[in-house]
Amino acid sequence: MIKETSIIQYLGISDLMYNNGIVVTATYNPLPCYYISAMIYLALNLITGKGLDIFERKLKRSDR
Repeated sequence: MIKETSIIQYLGISDLMYNNGIVVTATYNPLPCYYISAMIYLALNLITGKGLDIFERKLKRSDR
C-alpha cells in the first residue's frame, strides 16, 4: 500500500484536496466533501495498485 500511496500522492492528491477546499468554502459543509475525497482517493489507490500488480505479473512472465 505504501508504494501505491506515493504514486497517487504524486499524481493528484494535491489537486483533489485543493478542489475539495473550494467546494467546502462554497457549501460550508466539509464532512461530506471530505468523505467523497477519501472515496476518490481510495478508488484511485486501489485501481493503481491492481494495475501495478498486473503489470508486475506480466513482467515476471516475460522474464522466464
